[in-house]
Order: sequence, then C-alpha cells, then structure tokens
Amino acid sequence: MSSRRYKPATALLDFAIVLVTIILVKYVAGLHVWKFAGPISLLTGVVLATILLAIRGQSWAELGLRLPKGVKGWGWLPLQVILALGAFVFASLVISQLIEPYWPRLASNEDRFEGIYQNLPYFLLWLAIAVFHGGVFEELIFRGFFISRLEAVFDSVVGRTAIAIVMAGVIFGLRHMDNQGLHGVMVTGGGAIVLGVLYVMFRRNLLPLIIAHALIGILNMTVRYAVEPTT
Repeated sequence: MSSRRYKPATALLDFAIVLVTIILVKYVAGLHVWKFAGPISLLTGVVLATILLAIRGQSWAELGLRLPKGVKGWGWLPLQVILALGAFVFASLVISQLIEPYWPRLASNEDRFEGIYQNLPYFLLWLAIAVFHGGVFEELIFRGFFISRLEAVFDSVVGRTAIAIVMAGVIFGLRHMDNQGLHGVMVTGGGAIVLGVLYVMFRRNLLPLIIAHALIGILNMTVRYAVEPTT
C-alpha cells in the first residue's frame, strides 16, 4: 500500500462515490444494453476513480499498476501469474462443486454470450471485453482501489487488510447476482477474495492478477467461439 495516509472519512467518500456510481450505471445501462451493462459501468468507475486519485494526489501506480523492477521482478512475474491462475481456478471449482447441489448455476448466465459461436467479429468484441473489463478494470477497482480505500476506512481496526479483502470480495460477488444468481455470487466472491490475498502477497502489484484474469477471460471466450453451445 502507498505510504500516503487518508482520513477514514475521505477514504469512505471515495469508496462510496465509485461504488454507487458503478451500481447506478449498471442499472441504467441494463435497461437498454443489458449484455454490456457490466463493462460500461466498470469503465465509468475506472474513469471516476482515476479522477478521484488525481484529486488526492495519487496514481494507479501507487495502487499496483506498475511493471516489475529489474531481472528478479520480471523473473517472478510468470510464477505469480501461474499461482494466481491456479489459485483462482481451484477456489472457483471447489466452491462451485460444494454449492451446486443447493444453489445450481443459472442457465441464463450464458444468454449474454449468445451468438459468439463461429462469429469472428462478435468473438473479437467479447475477447476485448474479457481482457479490458475482466482483466484490467475489475482488478483496478476491486483489488487496487476498493481494498486500499477500505483499509483506510478501517485504519484503526485490527485486521483492517483482511476486512478490506473480504468486503471487496463480497461486493465483487454481489455484482454478479443479476445474471449468475447466488451460485455466481459465491463462486466469483470466493475467487475475488483469493485474488485479494494474492494482491497483498504480491506486494500490491496488480500486473500478475491482471494477466491471470485476462487469460481466464480469453480462454472462456475462445471456448465459446470454438465449441457449439448445447441446447
């Protein structure tokens, strides 16, 4: 975390502004272009968070958007990406298997991706969304911005980092309620908590998480493009 310290009230204000904006924009966009409501809302959130960081005299680099330093840093990057990939996939699969009998996956989740199969232009569109929305924007907001702000909100509380990681993960999971149901909330929320822990372990470096998250999105979209959906 940056050595810069913020008053809890200031951090709470920043957090609330971005969170409420994301929720409202997603709701409004969902009334007109529901398939793209998530990406549109998070792009808005990133723009707003960037403005707030500038107002506070801070940058995304301080929250982890930076390149590795030196040969050692670049050498660790592939290992960190592999760890993030493995941990996220493992956690998601385990949680999914445990809750499937009680809260099954919603079939409607796939409706957003209807038309990708063997449709190259549409596939490329969703591939770009997967990389920038899932890989970049979600990591910037839910790991970099939210965790840093929530830590400042709970500055005087023991375990503030753990609280921030869990809260950011829960919010991330709830974001998926509308199209993935409770199953999606628990799977994505659990995965987000794992990524939050890794964010701290990686010394607040977002790059390995961005790469890992983007690779997962690329794989998901490639499968949808290449494999005919079952009816």
